[in-house]
Amino acid sequence: MTHEEAEKPRSSQAPGQLLGYSMQFTRLTHLLLEKGVDWVLSLECFSDVGGQSKTGQRLAEEDKSTHTGNPLADRSRDLWKTLFNWVVSVEDGKLNPSNTSFIIYISRQVEGAIANAFSAAQTSEEARAALEQAQVLLWGEAPDFTLRESVAKQISPYVKKVFSTDPNLVSEIVRHFEIGCGSGSPTADLRHAFARLQLMPPEQLDSAMKFATGWIKIKADLQLEASEPATITGEEFFSALTNYVFNRSTRTVLRSVAGIPSESETRIEFLSRVFVRQLDIIDEPDEEKLSAVRDWWRSKGDCISWVRDGYIDPDAIGAFSRDLMRRWEHERGRLPLLRASLGEPEQGQLLYRSCSCMRVPLDGLPVESHVVCGTYHDLADSLKVGWHPNFREILGRQDQTEVE
Repeated sequence: MTHEEAEKPRSSQAPGQLLGYSMQFTRLTHLLLEKGVDWVLSLECFSDVGGQSKTGQRLAEEDKSTHTGNPLADRSRDLWKTLFNWVVSVEDGKLNPSNTSFIIYISRQVEGAIANAFSAAQTSEEARAALEQAQVLLWGEAPDFTLRESVAKQISPYVKKVFSTDPNLVSEIVRHFEIGCGSGSPTADLRHAFARLQLMPPEQLDSAMKFATGWIKIKADLQLEASEPATITGEEFFSALTNYVFNRSTRTVLRSVAGIPSESETRIEFLSRVFVRQLDIIDEPDEEKLSAVRDWWRSKGDCISWVRDGYIDPDAIGAFSRDLMRRWEHERGRLPLLRASLGEPEQGQLLYRSCSCMRVPLDGLPVESHVVCGTYHDLADSLKVGWHPNFREILGRQDQTEVE
């Protein structure tokens, strides 16, 4: 497969479909910011994004991401299928129009005569009049409805359901119908929502947004994996967000929270990891190998916990690793010039100890030595760094021998 083939989407619709699904998480985050602690929001339960407040108010939002089309056009399939689904949900008792806001959110600014009239209706009488006007526009005047047969097949069944259902029921949906339009970038709109909230200093805005969206995605995924509905309470969301901001504002050092592995756990890892073999080919003693496993274990646990609890930005781990790799490259080129008389294993030992003694901050904060050492071992495990001058060639030959 060529690079161009790998980047080509499976269909011309795939990027748009993926963006539409992804936007639901963005909108869920945005609505949590707007609604506050008194709401519980959900994904794909009774709407794309649904919600209920402690007072019993509900919202059912259908999200439409589009770069070119108009989901609010008078004959839009998106519009009439959405209305159809709402009518069915009300008939089935899943939604009550008296306490529900029915929202269509479009990622960019669009308009439609029928949708605008529905959104403008504030009373039952106005909603009934807007519904009748829509019927005349699409079907023609009653009772002949001379335009009815000209309605496109792709929307005809949805239109029929809306116009044939009890007009009092449909009028109540219309009366609570709302339109939401974004700027064209739901992500930029979400950033503005975070800025308006003023919970964090401007320099923390982007990292807080990344934390919030990542936190919601992980929580929703875990619920779905457990066959549970994806629901987020405003209380837990704001608790996690404010805890993140507080931790970022008050932190001065990253303290280890990971436990030390037991001897049996260490022995298991000792027998299997590539980074242990890296130490073996430079003749490091068993005690150093066991210490390396403990450092690797604790470093992985600490980094996972710090990201989860909001002490560091998720991108900081990658930046930390790249910084260590640059320093390793520098030391790797420098040490042979200073110690050319040493044998290759001894050169590896010197490089290993030089890197292990480095003091490198993680996301701007000091860390304990095991984090640097453990991250180096993680890089060594994937052969991104190594200690013996010919580590890739040696370990590659060992792997080939094991396969044979």
